[in-house]
Amino acid sequence: MGFPETFKALSDPVRREILILLKDKKLSAGDIGKHFDMTGATISYHLSQLKKAGLLFETKYKNLHLLRN
Repeated sequence: MGFPETFKALSDPVRREILILLKDKKLSAGDIGKHFDMTGATISYHLSQLKKAGLLFETKYKNLHLLRN
């Protein structure tokens, strides 16, 4: 992805915190959501912005989606 998408994704403090959470381990979206006081839809939006910028990758393990950076 290009610089504008990366810059936009990193400009939000919640997204930066998500990347820090994923620095050492893979987490599901639900596990990530437990760290924040916001709706699942809002967490999903932040995750999609990180994926769009190429900063986050999703893998599927059985029926669980794991996220990593």
